[in-house]
Amino acid sequence: MYKRITSLLIITCLILTACISVSASGRAAYPRNGFRLVPLKSDHTGIAVDTEFLLETEEDFSLEEVKKAFSIDGEPDPVIKELDKNFFSIQLSRPLIEDSIYTFRMKTETETTWVFQTQTQFKIIGAFPGNETVGVPVNTAIEVVFSHENFSSIENHFEITPSVPGRFQVYNGKTAVFIPDDNLEYETIYTVRIKKGIRIINTDRIIEDDYVFSFETIEEPKPTPPKGEPVISINYNRQIIDFSTESKIQLPLYFLY
Repeated sequence: MYKRITSLLIITCLILTACISVSASGRAAYPRNGFRLVPLKSDHTGIAVDTEFLLETEEDFSLEEVKKAFSIDGEPDPVIKELDKNFFSIQLSRPLIEDSIYTFRMKTETETTWVFQTQTQFKIIGAFPGNETVGVPVNTAIEVVFSHENFSSIENHFEITPSVPGRFQVYNGKTAVFIPDDNLEYETIYTVRIKKGIRIINTDRIIEDDYVFSFETIEEPKPTPPKGEPVISINYNRQIIDFSTESKIQLPLYFLY
């Protein structure tokens, strides 16, 4: 008797927790045709690819009847276990594919279907300036683009070398921007590291790896000589030419004024 009460309490807690999560993500968790199917791992972006499900039935069904009636389109038969009367655990035979839509079916006298969207990995998908970019203007801002909106502050995860003071803003929901207080230095290689640990707010989904990129700023402009003074420059063609060890190499020089 004690084990049964404990089991029912655990099932109730799991369903309540899952229902709150599913309701928050905009998916109905209420019974359909006498059935309730609830993912145990989900948030507002979708269900986890390895989530377990709980199936509740209003009428009495045996384990074999549920195994025969329950299916997932395009997927092998899940592992189904009876937890208690009218409560069943649905475990996936393999992880689902990210950013995909799946249809779950319960075929009895009336077919019942549920449609779920899987989550995508939360990650950094790009940055500006791009990695190993050269000739970057010294008045540039630095942008980091995330795969999802509603991420936590990157301020404590942002590192730039050499160090540059500045402030942070978020544009278009997915782009974090670092705006330096002053222009960057000319002809300098900057390395930016976004440290792991940034998360989607109110979820346990985080950036799992550091993201590093570097860029080099433009050369400092040469001062313009006073009007009337000659300008001396050396021009050469960037060609590879074979010479013998006895040849005399000549480079053409031009004097411009």
